Amino acid sequence: AEDTKLKRKVALKFLPERVSMDATELKRFEYEAQSAAALNHPNIAHIYAFEEVNGQSFIAMEYVNGKELRELIEDGELAMEQKMDIAKQMAEGIRAAHAAGIIHRDIKPDNIILRSSQLEPVLLDFGAVKETMGTVVSESQNPTKSVVVGTPGFMPSEQSVGRPMFNSDLYALGLVGILALTGKTPQEFPSDPNTGNLVWRPEVPQITPSFANVLECAIQSHPRDRFASAREMREALDSNAGVPATVVSSPQANSLPATQVSHPPSTPATAYPTTPPTKTGM
Repeated sequence: AEDTKLKRKVALKFLPERVSMDATELKRFEYEAQSAAALNHPNIAHIYAFEEVNGQSFIAMEYVNGKELRELIEDGELAMEQKMDIAKQMAEGIRAAHAAGIIHRDIKPDNIILRSSQLEPVLLDFGAVKETMGTVVSESQNPTKSVVVGTPGFMPSEQSVGRPMFNSDLYALGLVGILALTGKTPQEFPSDPNTGNLVWRPEVPQITPSFANVLECAIQSHPRDRFASAREMREALDSNAGVPATVVSSPQANSLPATQVSHPPSTPATAYPTTPPTKTGM
């Protein structure tokens, strides 16, 4: 669409008509849209306005001229160095969102567009746009309502029951990196029966140990075993020495998956709170 006042091209995202919202829910969505609109980062699509016309709510946002990351992966257009650079930039964008108290909740290749000019990744679609109410079973076996946002395969277990944490986004980013390297979705990999972690490293024998360790740390099943923050993940990607959380595996690193992640005494694992921040993303 065109913004006739500011003479610029924009993208419009409409709330699906099947989504019915009462006044409280609509107010919450508008608040979350405002929170996401406050983000100002080159790796996050800018949100310009939240409008309602004839009862139809929509968001006007930055139009990104480029290709989806999934399309570039399928076409085999990205070199290893470019894939690592995309991971670094995405970690920076996620760090900006987390600093504002916003969890994206739906990071996947379809929600990342690379600008045609310089292959700069831009993150789209914060979670509340596609928010649905899902029924989950509590520990007492009683069904309860919980907000579940995300895409199966790219969200960790805590998010699948409506309790996303900051490093739930890092889990998804790690899986996006693995998809970029292998061309396979998370569902296509077997899992280690002892840890539940994906067995993916044999698919990429040419990967550097440090890059592999970063991705392995990001996708650990338990939140406490992942990176403590997007900043830590970015720093690990920048470091040739590997990651703060050292992945311990057999000597045949290219043929067997890592089975344990341990933190050295100088960098203890940071456990996340059991409740998400008060603001979750649009």
